[in-house]
Amino acid sequence: MHNHMRKLALLYLVGMVALGLLALVWAMGTGSSQAQQGTMHNCPQPGRWAISVWEGEETETAEALDTCGAGAVDAAYYIHPFTQTWRVFFKGRPAISNLDTLDDLQAVVTLGSPTASPMPTAEPTPTPGPGPGRMVGCPMASKWAMSVWNGPNGANAADAFATCSEVIAVAYWLDPQTQTWQRYVHDRPELTTLSRLDNLQGVFAIGLAAPTEYCGINIPGTYHGAVTIDGQTAPAGTVIKVFRGGIEFGSTTVSEEGTYMVDIPSPAP
Repeated sequence: MHNHMRKLALLYLVGMVALGLLALVWAMGTGSSQAQQGTMHNCPQPGRWAISVWEGEETETAEALDTCGAGAVDAAYYIHPFTQTWRVFFKGRPAISNLDTLDDLQAVVTLGSPTASPMPTAEPTPTPGPGPGRMVGCPMASKWAMSVWNGPNGANAADAFATCSEVIAVAYWLDPQTQTWQRYVHDRPELTTLSRLDNLQGVFAIGLAAPTEYCGINIPGTYHGAVTIDGQTAPAGTVIKVFRGGIEFGSTTVSEEGTYMVDIPSPAP
């Protein structure tokens, strides 16, 4: 009798352990599935354009776009910030698509399928990002990029763009409802219509060109060269004067061969 009871207790214990292991495996599987999920923010309306932002782990583009609704996005475009070449995704056209995956906080220009069900007319206010926040995917000087604000809602656009290492010269955001562009122009508030950014808002931005540096005249010195006027050799005797800062440093005349040479004294006047 006692042996029988011990066997029953042992079987009960083994059964409980097995159930516990099954529950653990199920929980781990569920957690892994949830961790791999992500969200496409600012999905396009049917037949309209938007700048959408993927939030999640690196995911195949088709799978990421389907979080807007299965087949709801017909096309997506992304400009490479270094090569300045476009990568594209076309629904059901893998042969001509080369935008294979999307990374976390990657912005893309999207086109909604005209046959898709309409999205809610009012986008919910995004969950605020970390403070003070920063721009992700900032452009290089003189190059375009798809940049994303990762920070508090209603952030001042100029302050947000200032988190980039390069100065953002111009940034554009497309209103998904009205299909009109809003713009930010560096140090030109009278031209700026994009004054605030919400969390996970994507923009099309270009970095400010590096200032051109010109070689200044090394005065004093000797200078020479050929002179033409309207493509023709300058007549002999044409006067050549050297100025810097409105001050005349020297003068000479063109020779018979259409050349000149002038010596700037030391010290200069």
